[in-house]
Amino acid sequence: MALASTLGTAVVSAMATDAWQSTRARIVAVLRRSQPEAVESVGRSLDEHQAFLVQLAADTRHGAEDEFRRRWRNYFLDLIQADPVAGRALMEVFAPAQQQGGKEINQVGNAHDHSHIYIAANDQHFGRP
Repeated sequence: MALASTLGTAVVSAMATDAWQSTRARIVAVLRRSQPEAVESVGRSLDEHQAFLVQLAADTRHGAEDEFRRRWRNYFLDLIQADPVAGRALMEVFAPAQQQGGKEINQVGNAHDHSHIYIAANDQHFGRP
C-alpha cells in the first residue's frame, strides 16, 4: 500500500510540472511492458487528469489533487499486486534526478536588512489554508 501511495502522490505532483510529458512517457513505457492492453485508457486518464489540474488555480487544486491521488493509488495498488516488477519499474520513473543522471539544482537566497526570501521546490501558499 505504501508503494502505491507513493506512486499516486508522485504522479499527481508531476502533473503540474514542466517534466510532465517526459514523466508521462516513462509511465506509459512501463505500462506498455506490463499491461499493453491498458496503455491507451491509462494514457487518456493521465492526460485528462493533468489537463484538469493545470486549468485550476494553484490555491483551488487541493480537493482535485486529493481525489486524483486516491484514484492513482488504487490503480497502482492493483497493478503492483498483479505485477510487482512493474511497481519497481514505476518507482524508477520517479527516482530523484540525481539518480537518473539529471542535473542538480541549488537555490540560494540572501536577505538583507528587513527583507524576506521565500524559496520553494513546489507551490507556496500564504494566508489561510
